[in-house]
Amino acid sequence: MLPVRQRRPRHPGRLPLDDRGCLQGILFVLHTGIQWEWLPQELGFGSGMTCWRRLRDWHEAGVWDRLHQVLLTELHRAGAGLVPGGDRRLPPPGPSGRPKTGPNPVDRARPGSKHHVITDAGGTPLAITLTGGNRHDITQLLPPLDAIPRIRGVTGRPRHRPRQLFADRGYDFDKYRRLLEFRTAPAWARSAG
Repeated sequence: MLPVRQRRPRHPGRLPLDDRGCLQGILFVLHTGIQWEWLPQELGFGSGMTCWRRLRDWHEAGVWDRLHQVLLTELHRAGAGLVPGGDRRLPPPGPSGRPKTGPNPVDRARPGSKHHVITDAGGTPLAITLTGGNRHDITQLLPPLDAIPRIRGVTGRPRHRPRQLFADRGYDFDKYRRLLEFRTAPAWARSAG
């Protein structure tokens, strides 16, 4: 799934760090929450900036979306989900002024952001959106639903719409309840109504 890096025929420079080492460095930084430039060289992952650039390049190439789709397919095929009680820490907030930040209404208008996550019953993330801290939750009810990928892995048509949806009170409005009932209903029921 990783893009093939072409070397320049003339002045090729140093050999690039192998992808496995960069992936291990990326996972180490994301798991521990340290800054990229503090990635220890002794671990053999390369420099933090190399890992960050590789993360950026892979994101632009769509590697993470494809990897997410493959993992969902394999989990669905195996009938399993995430291990309960796993580490689910979010990385620390970045410096202010980043995209998708806004004044947080409950934290004295400090810049912040909100993660809107849809998971399956086992806790496996299906879709994630990020908004500024000042956005109301209801604005991000339908976009993550539309972003749920078709999950393959078992015989039959891939599931795309959830049968049930559980959310907190910030998402509870009659208008959106009607929209959700329409979206989660089978096709034959929608055409009859």
